[in-house]
Amino acid sequence: MAPVEAEGDQVRPRAQGTAAESTLRVDVTLLNRMMNLVGELVLTRNQVLQATSADPRMTLLSRRLDMSRPTCARA
Repeated sequence: MAPVEAEGDQVRPRAQGTAAESTLRVDVTLLNRMMNLVGELVLTRNQVLQATSADPRMTLLSRRLDMSRPTCARA
C-alpha cells in the first residue's frame, strides 16, 4: 500500500520516494574504517571458533558465533 499524506480533509496517495529520499551518503573514510573493523571481527570470530572447536563445553558458543550453521531459536 502506498503511503498517504493528509491535505486538509482530503487524503491522497503520496508519490514513491525520490532518489534523494532513498540515498544515504557516507564519508569514504568512515566507510573504510567500518569495513576494516568488520574484517577484524570476522578474523577474531574465526580464531575463537578454531580455539573452541576441540572443547565440547564450548559447543554452544561455537554454534552462536558460526552464523552459517542454523541454531535453535535466535533471539
